[in-house]
Amino acid sequence: MYFSVPAGFVYPKHKHPEIKLLVFLDGNMDVDVEGEIFRCGPRDRLLIPGNKEHAATVSMRGCNFFWSEKLPT
Repeated sequence: MYFSVPAGFVYPKHKHPEIKLLVFLDGNMDVDVEGEIFRCGPRDRLLIPGNKEHAATVSMRGCNFFWSEKLPT
């Protein structure tokens, strides 16, 4: 699925059983996976394991990315 997220948007902490794959197109997003911060930008990929608490903050440039839907564990 494609997402275009506005500048400064915050995804609160959450978790789900599925693995999630994020592929960043442009802009930036800081993703916190159980306290480890990943600074993601264009052409980066991030795999978030299932059942890991995570949150994210979008930069002041906004962020466009693809997000997998329910990869099997």
